[in-house]
Amino acid sequence: MTGSLLQTKLQGNPKPKIIWFKNGALLRPTPRHVLTHSNQIATLKIHNIVAEDSGHYTMYAENPAGRIVSTAYLAVEPAGAAPPQSPAPQSVNGVSRPK
Repeated sequence: MTGSLLQTKLQGNPKPKIIWFKNGALLRPTPRHVLTHSNQIATLKIHNIVAEDSGHYTMYAENPAGRIVSTAYLAVEPAGAAPPQSPAPQSVNGVSRPK
């Protein structure tokens, strides 16, 4: 695998401010970590993924109407290894999903 894509669909008026974290630390844009938000999709693209990219990723969105949080765990496995079992996605109270 050469990259990974994490996306969250959200809406808000005014447009929410989006902040990404990895393992609780602020994740800043770099040539490898590309952060975008358009058409109600917040996206984190990780290029040239390596084992050190494994971890808990959190997207935090806030505007005057409220805030939401979406989290995911990214596990980078060696080539040929069996993928780990993932828990089922869970709902987050207070999250407004576009219809």
